[in-house]
Amino acid sequence: MRKTKVSKVIDNKINDWVTSITDIDLARDIKDNIIVTGGCIVSLINNETPNDFDIYFRNKDITKRVAQYYCNIFNDNNQNRENKLGKVLHAWVLDGKDVEEYKANNKKLTSFAYGYYNDDDIPSGMITNTTTDRIKVIVNSDGIASSNSELGTEVYMNTIKESDEISSREIDKLNDTEKRYMPVFLSTNAITLSDKIQLVIRFYGSPTQIHETFDYVHCMCYWTSWDKKVHYTVDALDAILNKELKYVGSKYPICSVMRMRKFINRGWKINAGQILKMAFQISELNLQDINVLEDQLVGVDSLYFLHTIECLRKMMEEKKSKGEEFSYDSTYLSTVIDRVFN
Repeated sequence: MRKTKVSKVIDNKINDWVTSITDIDLARDIKDNIIVTGGCIVSLINNETPNDFDIYFRNKDITKRVAQYYCNIFNDNNQNRENKLGKVLHAWVLDGKDVEEYKANNKKLTSFAYGYYNDDDIPSGMITNTTTDRIKVIVNSDGIASSNSELGTEVYMNTIKESDEISSREIDKLNDTEKRYMPVFLSTNAITLSDKIQLVIRFYGSPTQIHETFDYVHCMCYWTSWDKKVHYTVDALDAILNKELKYVGSKYPICSVMRMRKFINRGWKINAGQILKMAFQISELNLQDINVLEDQLVGVDSLYFLHTIECLRKMMEEKKSKGEEFSYDSTYLSTVIDRVFN
């Protein structure tokens, strides 16, 4: 598909989504702050139907407002529902700036964290391990939630999934045929809407800043709402036409290894040199620091990895309560992973 045609398809899709937003101020403010990047452009160039359209935003304020808007819709669609822990189902937006204020004793937990009713409650690592620049969506189980907007039901995912691997068939089952662009999956990193829209809240900024977290060159094609144009390089186009994975480096190389499986299953190829690049970057990470490990694994958006981190944090808290040092090696981590994944 020609570049102009790709731009037109994306422009029409974004306009259709924006017109569904009932908050007039939000709809107005996001129009010039949208970046579409990732697999949808690759699919359109290849004359294929995109699985979804990945949307990023240029700044933190817009990202937070969009996240809050869809959390409100999610909560409205799930009023008086309980999660598996017997608590009222509720999604809310966590701003890392509030966490820093809390750590500095300048703000109470109850002023920004839903579900904490007294100052004695100790927040989970999902909250405290949030950097100042981060925006997260938290569902009151620290998990990933799905919602049927027609039936108002809520189910926690018990199978391993990546947010960008949710099948169209699964989304179609959750879609409300009368209400378009409803939130159907919430995670700390992204909000998946019906009608093939995924709002990524894990990162924001200019296309260059966002692509610092990307891994393969073919994923770095992008469309911007302020000029309504698709941008891509010769290298990206060459990789797309040849279905060849070219690793350009990423802040999250472990995620890149996980994503490699997906592309190989779709017929892409990769040479040993590209895999060595990922392996070398992983070797530079201190994965024995639980915060580093969590940051790397949460990017995969797998519920099982969240459970793995939670197990490690619980063990660390138990050791600390006894005045003991906590550390883990590959053998210990393997034991935890086998227990969680099995």
